[in-house]
Amino acid sequence: MAQQLERRFSGLENSTLIDPRGGAICPSFFLRSYIMRILLTGTLLIITISSFSQLSLSTAFNKTFSGRNITFIVGITKKKSEIGLGLRFNINKLAHNDDQFNVYKDRLYVYPDHSWQHLGLNFYHHFIFYKKGGCVLPFVFYDVQLAYAATRNRSYLPYSYNASGKTLYMYHLDSFGPFGWIEPTVGAGMTVNFSDNFFLRQKAGFGVSLITGIETNVKLNPIDWSFCTLIHIGVGYRFLKSGKSTSN
Repeated sequence: MAQQLERRFSGLENSTLIDPRGGAICPSFFLRSYIMRILLTGTLLIITISSFSQLSLSTAFNKTFSGRNITFIVGITKKKSEIGLGLRFNINKLAHNDDQFNVYKDRLYVYPDHSWQHLGLNFYHHFIFYKKGGCVLPFVFYDVQLAYAATRNRSYLPYSYNASGKTLYMYHLDSFGPFGWIEPTVGAGMTVNFSDNFFLRQKAGFGVSLITGIETNVKLNPIDWSFCTLIHIGVGYRFLKSGKSTSN
C-alpha cells in the first residue's frame, strides 16, 4: 500500500487543476478593448509631444510581486522629466522558490487558451534630480504596471504514512483567477549613457500591490494587497534632434 501511495505523489494525474476561466472582475473582451484604447491614446499623445521633446525606445527585464516580465517602452524626455508608456509581456514561471501557500506572490501564470493575457501595460515618470554627472543621470521615479491573468499554485499536502511511519505528501496543482494586478512602486535609479544615443537603465523601488477579482472555487478577498518591490534593468535607444545631446 505504501509503495502504491509513493508512486502517486510525483505525478500530475492526481493533482487538482481548477479552470482559470472562473469568476473574474470583468470579461476579457472589455479588458482587451480597454487596453487598446489606452495604447491608442498614448500613441497619439507621444506623436504630438515628441515634436517638442526627446524620444526614446527601451526594453527591460522586470522582477515584480506578480513575477517576471519584459517591457517595451516609448519614453519622452523634457528637461528633467521623462514619461514612458508601453507594453509588458508576462513570463510564465513553473518553479516556485517556496511552497508556503502564497496565493499571489510570483504566481502569475498565462494559460495557452488565454495567451493574450501575456500582455499588460507599464507607465512611469522619472525625475532626473542631477544632470551634471556626466554619463550617469540619477533619478527618482513612480512606476505602475498593470496585468490581467490567472495564477499557478502548487503545494505538497500530507496524505498518509508509509510502513516506517514517515509522512507522505501529495502534489497539488491549482489555478485561481484570473485577477487584475496593479503594481505601483516608487524608488530611485540611474541612466548610464554609453553614447548620445544608447543607454543602460537600472532602478529599484517598493510599493503596495493590489490584486482584484472574484474567485468562486475558494474564499479569497475580492480586493487583496501586499507590499511589493520592483527590480528593473534595461537598455534603450534615444532619438536626438540635430544640435542636441543628452547633457542638454
